Amino acid sequence: MCPPLDAKSLRHAAVGARPDERRRVLEEAAGIGGLHARRVEADAKLRAAAANLARAEDAHSGLEARLAGLRRQACQAEWHRDLSARIGAAEAGLLTLACARAAVRSAATAALVTAHAGVVRAASAIATTEAEAAMATALLPVLREIATAARTAAGRARLAQEYHQAAAARRRHACWTRWTRRSTTPTWTASAPCC
Repeated sequence: MCPPLDAKSLRHAAVGARPDERRRVLEEAAGIGGLHARRVEADAKLRAAAANLARAEDAHSGLEARLAGLRRQACQAEWHRDLSARIGAAEAGLLTLACARAAVRSAATAALVTAHAGVVRAASAIATTEAEAAMATALLPVLREIATAARTAAGRARLAQEYHQAAAARRRHACWTRWTRRSTTPTWTASAPCC
């Protein structure tokens, strides 16, 4: 800081100085010489704050994009869980049908063996043949009942599978509806899951 100036030296300094020196002398005389430095410092702080704000906004937009991706992944995971449940129900239906077929085949094989034994015994004695024919006739209602039970089980399995498929379709529709309420521009293709 310069020593205090009297009026004569102030006039002399103001008249013979360059414009920037004249301004500095006048600011010193008015007592506002430090304001320029403080203004420069304040401008630097504002620029730093603006840079920090820009970085924060960039980080925020990056996190929003990541959140949208995580939401899509969560919806896809829900779709895969639903698909796994449908596959499990279909496999259970197939297993039920396989068991029913095995039971029918076993009963049919047993009836065939019994009928064949009856034919062999019929060759040796007519009386034995009549008894075996009566036994085969007695087994026929049981076989029909087994076949009817197998058809009923197959029909129930088919109904259960259709129910599970309809429930899965409702869940996919609900997921799609929730998603479209949140976002108006879908980012997935027709082959992708619901979100």
